Amino acid sequence: MRPGVSERDIRHLSVGQEVPVRLDADPNVEWTGTIRRIFPAADANSRLIHVEVLLPPESYEQGVRPGFLARLPLLVDPRPDAVAVPAAAVGEDGDERYIYVVRDERLHKQIITTGVTRGQWTQVEEGIAVGDIVLATNPIDMRDGTRVRIVNWRG
Repeated sequence: MRPGVSERDIRHLSVGQEVPVRLDADPNVEWTGTIRRIFPAADANSRLIHVEVLLPPESYEQGVRPGFLARLPLLVDPRPDAVAVPAAAVGEDGDERYIYVVRDERLHKQIITTGVTRGQWTQVEEGIAVGDIVLATNPIDMRDGTRVRIVNWRG
């Protein structure tokens, strides 16, 4: 099989690495495939880099056929201890990024250093701690010291 992988995720994969494979034909079974080859260039249309994954020999004997739709639930670049906030909560002012934290029922602008953004979440490398209460919406119209009342929790 030859799935396409994003250019930002390909650097976390290597030839010989084992990867989980799930087939839509039998989603309750997880196969272990091995990366056999990583293509040297991205596809011109999709911008994905193809990876050749070899399934174990017994997979054919157990009914797996060429052309089956497969999914690879890859865990790339794991960051188990990362602190993250909703990406929409991060504001920009010139070169600085900031969020608003809630302390004593008031907003406090907090300058942060960000890491990667994946989907709806942005990693915060410096500026907040686990447990800080963060305003989870666009901060552009907010002001430091504004009194707030929490009515809905996310996350």
